[in-house]
Amino acid sequence: MCGGEWSADRVPASVSRSDSSHAEEAFDPFDDSDRRRTLVALRRVDGAASLDELAEHIVALAGGVDPGAVTTDRRDRAAAALHYSHLPALADAGVVEYDPSEGRVALADRYHDPAAPFDGTGAE
Repeated sequence: MCGGEWSADRVPASVSRSDSSHAEEAFDPFDDSDRRRTLVALRRVDGAASLDELAEHIVALAGGVDPGAVTTDRRDRAAAALHYSHLPALADAGVVEYDPSEGRVALADRYHDPAAPFDGTGAE
């Protein structure tokens, strides 16, 4: 294989790691467990939530606990990961609408339907 060709396990040297990560996310926004949990959590709260509420639900899903049992520290760390990484990737893929200035997240219309392509079973 020549140095500039792409394959599933090799990225050309001319592409930085951050570029390849963004390209991979564009192809499968649900390749990350926190992104799958984001969809599950938004469906559980009727499709829209504040950033903190969503973070609380995602931590609760990951830990198998009630959202009220999530500590402020864990919620804040999850909210930061959502704000800087997961929500922009999901918004770019058309899965959510995210308004960082308002701190609000909403599912795109096509993902409100439980029969949408993602079935929510891989939320771990």
